[in-house]
Amino acid sequence: MAIIKMIKNPPKTKSNLKKLMNYITQPAKTRPDLVGGFNCDWENAYDEFTHTKKDFDKEDGIQARHMVMSFDVNDDVTVESAKQIGDELLQHKLFENFQVVYAVHKDKDHVHIHFCINSVNLENGKRWHQTSADLKSLKLRSNDLCRKYNLSEIELNQDKGSRTDSEINNRFESWKYELYLAAVNSSRRASSIDEFKFVMNELGYTVDWEDNKKYITFTNPNGQKCRNRKMYPKYLFTKENLQKQFQDNSTTYSPEELKKIQKQFIDRVKSVEQQYPLSYIVSNDEKQTSMKYEKWYDKNREYLIDDDKYDVYKSLGYALKYSTSRDEFVSKLNKNGMNAEFDDETNITVFESRQGIEYGNYEMYQGEKYSPNELEKVFVKNRTEKDFYSSYWDCVKKSKSMKDFQEMMRDKGYGYSYENDKYIFFSCDNSTVINSQRIDDKVLQCFENKMNIYLSRIKWQSQTIDDFIEKLNKSGCSISTIAGKTVFKMGGYFFVNDDFQINSIKKDLNRRSDIKELMKSVGHSKMYALSKASFIHQLEEQGYKVEWNNDNILFILPNGKSYLNTELNPKADWFNVQTIEKQIHINLDRYIKNLMRQVHSTMDFVELLKSEQSNITGVTSSETMTKHDIEEILKDVELDFRSLNEYYDLKNDKTELQNAIWQCSRCSLSKDDFILKMEQLGYKVEWEKTVEYDTVENENTNVSVGSTTFSTDEDLKYDSKIVFTTPFGNKFNNKDFKRPDLYSSDALLKKFQNNNVMNDFDILISFLRLFNSNDRAPVSSAMSLVGSDLNGEKLKEFMYHFEQGTASIYNKNLNNDLSM
Repeated sequence: MAIIKMIKNPPKTKSNLKKLMNYITQPAKTRPDLVGGFNCDWENAYDEFTHTKKDFDKEDGIQARHMVMSFDVNDDVTVESAKQIGDELLQHKLFENFQVVYAVHKDKDHVHIHFCINSVNLENGKRWHQTSADLKSLKLRSNDLCRKYNLSEIELNQDKGSRTDSEINNRFESWKYELYLAAVNSSRRASSIDEFKFVMNELGYTVDWEDNKKYITFTNPNGQKCRNRKMYPKYLFTKENLQKQFQDNSTTYSPEELKKIQKQFIDRVKSVEQQYPLSYIVSNDEKQTSMKYEKWYDKNREYLIDDDKYDVYKSLGYALKYSTSRDEFVSKLNKNGMNAEFDDETNITVFESRQGIEYGNYEMYQGEKYSPNELEKVFVKNRTEKDFYSSYWDCVKKSKSMKDFQEMMRDKGYGYSYENDKYIFFSCDNSTVINSQRIDDKVLQCFENKMNIYLSRIKWQSQTIDDFIEKLNKSGCSISTIAGKTVFKMGGYFFVNDDFQINSIKKDLNRRSDIKELMKSVGHSKMYALSKASFIHQLEEQGYKVEWNNDNILFILPNGKSYLNTELNPKADWFNVQTIEKQIHINLDRYIKNLMRQVHSTMDFVELLKSEQSNITGVTSSETMTKHDIEEILKDVELDFRSLNEYYDLKNDKTELQNAIWQCSRCSLSKDDFILKMEQLGYKVEWEKTVEYDTVENENTNVSVGSTTFSTDEDLKYDSKIVFTTPFGNKFNNKDFKRPDLYSSDALLKKFQNNNVMNDFDILISFLRLFNSNDRAPVSSAMSLVGSDLNGEKLKEFMYHFEQGTASIYNKNLNNDLSM
């Protein structure tokens, strides 16, 4: 089930519009994949919304509409399904050509979607207008989507005018009538204010009666409040009348009799298990005929159920303003849950409210204006004005001069006369005056609005003043200067506006060009500068002068113009001091860490840093960087000489460990053999195992590879973590290396497997090639790692063939197995 609700108090300023968009798309409530834009890019929606309003000169008033679609917490709906439902809901004709930003929120128990709808249509510039029929159609579409995605549906009341007998009877029960009964009966059984409060409190009501307050406030058991001035009849519940009632009771009854009467009344009310016990007692007690609800209701009907008659007046005003026939009038009332019936013989109109209460026009204020005859006159007037204004505005929009406007109106059948400096329009039969106003002012105002929008668009598209003039000439608009003012002529009209003077346009275009180039230069320097001095030096090389203080940066262009950093892009913080300093810090941090990776000791790093002095400071200097200068640079990236020494010690230790692992793994035949060889070089190896999945029972779990047998339970079905301890006490595991897959248990075990199928000569050839290249390790160490059993004579013979390049032939003659 999905409930659609339009939120009251839509944003009426641009700042509130931006706040609404930020609220809808905030990461704390949604994810980027759950945010969407309809007819716009949601990331740039604010700019696109405002650009659309500016194009149609509708930047004032309501900026957007806020709609929420909430799903039932009992429905098993995912945020992804909700996003899909939102996508399909926006295909409804109500959203056609409107820009919408929407997002699924998951911060509550129930999933819900927020929609921010631009108030101006993207194509025709019309404002968003939604009737109750549109909302009903949208809810029907929502029900269709819920049915499609196997969600529960909401029950829509198709005809609010049709009610069952039980519903009609239920309308006679209300908390206000229950309060009326409680106050009346309690006042008849009390002799003082305290006793009145006591009886009301026993019935569940709270009475706030203070001498310094003008009115009495009653609070019912549900927390609903009502003052005595809002109870009917008003005179019955005034302080003076209640105190007079208490005085009469004290003279009529003794204190003992009043206590007895109070107890009986309270016990009787508490014995009734109904929502409105007093109403139930009164309606079933024939002895209290004077307090029948129907009689009270006849007197008090105008004050019941949230001012029901006022609701009728309000709906009638809207329906009369826009209706052109009886059917249209009744249809608009039906959309608001009301109805109307006409009796032409008696000239009476009967209206039925939302609560099912009927009112004749004779019961209403100025009731004659709601009679069938008077309503028909209003419908005729609305039809005439509707046709006139449709023709009128069509001619205003299409005409380019007053003459064009007059001819178009004449073609549509409207004659006119000129009286008292006003154009008075008549219908075709010259019998009805339709309108009286200065039409030429309206035409001129429409033309000026068009020119403002048009010149703003041309100005935005132009790069220079010559480009601006050329675009205007191509569109048929000429420019001239009269009395020092720039005058634009188009379609027979002359247009003058202080905002569009040629000098000011030229100044704006030049300023925009200067700022564009400055933004480009500042942005480039910001991304590559390593210090504040480097940032300033890069800009000075391009001809700019920079004055940097704690709050702002002043840029002076080569042409002498100057701009603050806040003028470059006022809507963003890309060029404020804090952002630039943060980016420079990031650049320096990356640069220093890159230098650290290029060398292998602190001394080499210091020398390298000195050679890069000009890149960091931005200035070439003959003076070498001192230790203090280097310490200051390291401090900026949260480093010092101690941390550098620790970094390089660890880095070199890890490099030696990687070489040892690589050497030992090439000649080891098993895990134990590998661990033994590593220990001979001073390294400790701990081969830890963590279970990844259960072993398979009743299967052969032993696998023979070469001369070694592996247990799949111990080695192959575990993801082993290998911990190496260097002679310096540093510990590393296989995940600490740049390529952890080469040092994983699977990779090492596979290497041992391959080593088993190689013969001693192949291993020896590999090591001799290694040491013959650039390796300075002693041959004795290599032989100990190989573990060869060759005697001295065979080794000398092999070395001879190795130097002659015939080692492989010699190997075959010894009948060694070379298959791998």
